[in-house]
Amino acid sequence: MSTNASEFSDLDNSPNPEHWIQMMLQLPEMAPAINQIRALMFAPIKDNQCTSVLDGGCGPGIVTADMANQLPEALEVIGLDMSDHMLNYARDQALPKSVSFAKGSLCDIPFESNRFDAVRVERVLHHIADNETAVKELVRVCRPGGVIVACEPDVRRIYVHPVTPEDGVVFSRRYSEFMAAGDIAPFLPAMFERAGAHVESQTTVSMTFRDLDNLQEGFDSIEELRNTLREAHHEDDVERLDQAIERHEAFLDVPMTIVVARKLAS
Repeated sequence: MSTNASEFSDLDNSPNPEHWIQMMLQLPEMAPAINQIRALMFAPIKDNQCTSVLDGGCGPGIVTADMANQLPEALEVIGLDMSDHMLNYARDQALPKSVSFAKGSLCDIPFESNRFDAVRVERVLHHIADNETAVKELVRVCRPGGVIVACEPDVRRIYVHPVTPEDGVVFSRRYSEFMAAGDIAPFLPAMFERAGAHVESQTTVSMTFRDLDNLQEGFDSIEELRNTLREAHHEDDVERLDQAIERHEAFLDVPMTIVVARKLAS
């Protein structure tokens, strides 16, 4: 079974699409900070009393349905994804009446301009090579005055304890190469401004994985770290990492950037 993270970009053609669905469902257990991140992302949507919401790159639709449950006034909450496997899973769940799902690319969103009060995208843009176009599309389908909320990791700043900071820098740069745009997070505000939205806030939250023994069963990131250390002839560090994982003392920290923007009037 492949656990290469780059296959998120082409999930339906990966060797085991169900693996990635399960990984997404297990994320709150693996990295509890994702619950805080999602609450921060939801707050401006709720505060603006949005009745029409697009969840871009919705995956298995868990967050899409959860938003609808917390927005009783919502008329429509639509999840958009390119993966048939993800959408089939999402549609098979018990859903609020306001929820529906559509297949499509964030680079060519299949909805008219100014359609939604709010647009949300979580951990998707770093898998898209033409992310500038995707950001423009997110802004396009949001109504003037509506909110766009995006959250992306800064893969270049991943930290793994007990790896030395120097080796960590080499690893994070190497791992970012698996992504179409692993370094997108710092550039999000400027991208939204160029697309016609005013950035109201930018927040960074650490998403920490503390059970690396469980994590390495799903992602190949820990094995890539071992390879990085071996190539640098740091076998002692590989042994120290494995001992820390066995003692449940190791952790992986991913900085997540949340950007809240508001579409400018035409």
